[in-house]
Amino acid sequence: MCLAGQVPAVPAGAAQALAMVAAGLGWLASADAASMPAAVQAECLRGLERAVSVHIAARSRVLAAFHAQGGFADDGQGSARTWLKWQTGVTGSAACGALGWMRRLGGHPAVRGGAGRRGDLRVVGAADLRVG
Repeated sequence: MCLAGQVPAVPAGAAQALAMVAAGLGWLASADAASMPAAVQAECLRGLERAVSVHIAARSRVLAAFHAQGGFADDGQGSARTWLKWQTGVTGSAACGALGWMRRLGGHPAVRGGAGRRGDLRVVGAADLRVG
């Protein structure tokens, strides 16, 4: 168990990392937020926004590798977009959005420098991001 402000252990692999993400978000989703002090609510909101930026960076990195390696073809799909719709249940627009972020972030120097891992990216519009 982590104390306030303590960073949890580094996961051993992708499955463990995803389990940690699900556990943390699941805890927050079921927490009694109304009983939290405003300062804790505020920290949760700041942390969740950092998590969104890390999520976009992580999804973009994995999707770029999946796209480059043609992983979608292993399941008989003709593109990463159709695979995302079929396997993850997102809409066509959401799949296009994920691919758009993948393309935008793929060459972004801040992402290559680790900003996405640190949560330093901020989504400021449908297709815009800010570092810091």
